[in-house]
Order: sequence, then structure tokens, then C-alpha cells
Amino acid sequence: MLAGDGAVTLLERLSPALEHVDSSSGAIGTAVNNAIVELVPIIVGAPAASDMRETWLERLWAAHKADQIPYIERLADYWGELCTSKGVANTWADRLVGITRMALSPDSNLHGHFHGTSACLSALYRAERYTEIVDLLQGDNIWPYKRWAVKALAAMGKKSEAIRYAESCRGSWTHDAEVDAICEEISRGAGLVEEAYERYGLRQTQWHLPGDVEGRRQGVPAQELG
Repeated sequence: MLAGDGAVTLLERLSPALEHVDSSSGAIGTAVNNAIVELVPIIVGAPAASDMRETWLERLWAAHKADQIPYIERLADYWGELCTSKGVANTWADRLVGITRMALSPDSNLHGHFHGTSACLSALYRAERYTEIVDLLQGDNIWPYKRWAVKALAAMGKKSEAIRYAESCRGSWTHDAEVDAICEEISRGAGLVEEAYERYGLRQTQWHLPGDVEGRRQGVPAQELG
């Protein structure tokens, strides 16, 4: 439990400690993202009671809300994992879905930024509320959100639709490498290992994240996966 609490404390302190440091090179942001990847499994795997986990989530939520740069923005992508159970994820999804629906609305009077949008989508995914994710993302939204619809469609067994959806998201503001990666994962999950490599995996060596705009392209139709 001490390791989990220590990881939470570190995430709480990261942004305040770095907010006055020059981050123009992007190196700090990359280091923080790498730290998040390492710290989340520690928190998830810590032997902690439910009330302690609830406290950790509230502390992390407060830190994420106060993150002005933002440095720990990507923490929200792991919110479903941090919930550790379907029940807790459901509770958080219910808590966040109302404002998330407004933030993602095509109505300009409602649409806006909500720091918890990715956390809501992640919690909905952990709670297996896949249809709700797809419905929320019907509008013109950015790839970091739309990838949750891709994951949701795949989880519902609609793998071909998921790949077509991902391919349709390609554009100047979407990294082709990220689309390739998720399409390769879905194809491999459907047992199409060779095609996954030839269609997507082989290109992975060509992309560098974050890549430049040059060389981006429209996707090609995917083979029917069922």
C-alpha cells in the first residue's frame, strides 16, 4: 500500500514542481508521460482497501483538475484502470458523463473543454458501456477522444467497423502511427496476424511520434473482420 500511496503523492506533486520550468523542448512532458505509464500499474496493483482507493482517486482527480500546464493530462486516459473495478468505474462514469456530454456536444452553446472528458471515456470503457461511448462521440471530435469509440466498437465485436472508423479519423491533426497501432491491435485480435503486420505493423517503423504532417495519408479499406 505504501508504494501505491507514494505513486499518488508523486503524481500530485509533479505539476506544481514543474510549472515554472522551461518545457519548450517537450522533454519534460515526455518524461512525465513516461512516469505516468510507470506509476499507474503501481497504484492499480497496490494491496489497498476500497476506501483507500476512493481516497486516491479523489486526490488524483483534484491534482488533474488543478493541472494548469498541463503535465499530467494523460493520467485521465488511465482512469478506468485506476478504478480497478467495473463498479467503481460505473460510479465515476455516472459522475462525469453529464458534463462530458455537454463538452462533446455539437451545440456551440454547450461545447467546450472539460479536463475530465478522457477520464469519463476511460471509465465508461472499463464499465463496458461501449454503446454510450460511441453515442457520445457522434460529433466532430479529436482523435484522443475518438480512439475510445474505436476501442468500444472493437470490444462489441464490430472489428471491421472499428477499423473503418479509425481510418476515417486520419487527417492533419491525427498521428497516422496512432491509427496504425490501434488498427494493427484490432486485426491481431481478430487472428489476422500477417495482414496486421503487412497493412499496419510494417509502417510503424516509418512513423515517429509526434510525427510531422508530411507523409500523412488517407486510409485504405480494411478487410472484413466480422
